[in-house]
Amino acid sequence: MSFRINPFKILRIVGIIGVITYAGVEYSNYKSRVVKETSEITKNIKIRRKDFYMTQDYKNNLTVPQQTVDQTNKDVAQVITSKDSDTKKVDLVNNGQKKDDSTEEQVKNNSEQANEEAKKQEEAKKNEETKKQEEARKKEQQELEAKREKQEAQRKAEAAATKAAAEKKAQQQAEAAKIAAAKKAQQEAAAKAKAEAAKKAAAAKKGPKKYLQVASLASESAAKATVRKLGGNFRYQKSSVNGRTVYVVMSAMTDNPSTLSAMERQVKSRIGTGYIVRTIGK
Repeated sequence: MSFRINPFKILRIVGIIGVITYAGVEYSNYKSRVVKETSEITKNIKIRRKDFYMTQDYKNNLTVPQQTVDQTNKDVAQVITSKDSDTKKVDLVNNGQKKDDSTEEQVKNNSEQANEEAKKQEEAKKNEETKKQEEARKKEQQELEAKREKQEAQRKAEAAATKAAAEKKAQQQAEAAKIAAAKKAQQEAAAKAKAEAAKKAAAAKKGPKKYLQVASLASESAAKATVRKLGGNFRYQKSSVNGRTVYVVMSAMTDNPSTLSAMERQVKSRIGTGYIVRTIGK
């Protein structure tokens, strides 16, 4: 039994080993880089302790340096000294007694003038407001009047348009009724003329009324039997011939030739005897 080496399998194994090795190297580099960067960040961070407010650094930040305090005191003292030189001395007692009366009178006069001026301003303000209100009222009244006039004109225009439309409609209805009446009269005249013409034509076609005399029988029972055979268009009539009583079987009277022919065919088909066509009066 011989053993064959497959080059493709060898290449695949080599490729897998290479990939695993590359992944291991990359992971190792990443881990070392993370550790290095973390240590650098930790060195730059100053972690505050829990008792930081009890330390000297915290107290130094809250305390103003003595040099700054001394400089501030010097600046304030210098400002106060310069202001004292500009201050004037006033004898409040003597000056107050001398000028008391004149000041009180002047204050009183000023107060009265101020009151009068305030009254004048108030009155002028009221007059101005009254004037504005009057102008606003007049303007509103004018606007209402103009609006009322506009509405009235619009109402009149609408009423005139409605009236004109109604008159036009009534005129159209009257004309339509007139046309309909004329048309109806024309149709009635045409129908009447047509009926008259048909009546004249029918009268021209029709002749004198005729009937069929089928038989003259001696007994009434024989006459009834013959009538039953012939149908509803036939009847019998009692008559007297040469002193003898006879029963004449006859048809209905008609002036229509087609009806008379139909009755003739009926007689021939049902009883087969002869008949006589008679005219009324003959």
